[in-house]
Amino acid sequence: MSIGIREANPTDKEQILALAPRLQHGVAHWRDPEAVRGAVLGWVEDAVDAMSEDARTVLVEEEEGSILGFIGVTSTHHWTGEVDGYIGELVVSREAEGGGVGS
Repeated sequence: MSIGIREANPTDKEQILALAPRLQHGVAHWRDPEAVRGAVLGWVEDAVDAMSEDARTVLVEEEEGSILGFIGVTSTHHWTGEVDGYIGELVVSREAEGGGVGS
């Protein structure tokens, strides 16, 4: 598999949002599924909308025009005063699962 990693752009938003429900996997069964779906869509939409801000980005993994996964990254300040990278979301499509895209 030949995977290309690049910064996301606004035209990727629809494909990225289509992957957002994958963040629901593994959530406790007693959580309200609709509330969880709304939360994960909100997280991903916020990440995509803020990707042009300083210290924030969304990277996509793409093969032949299809986004196989994405990662939302921002910088935060650690209590030590150092700057850390923070991964807010990491999603891999069902089709690419197990193929090394997330690693």
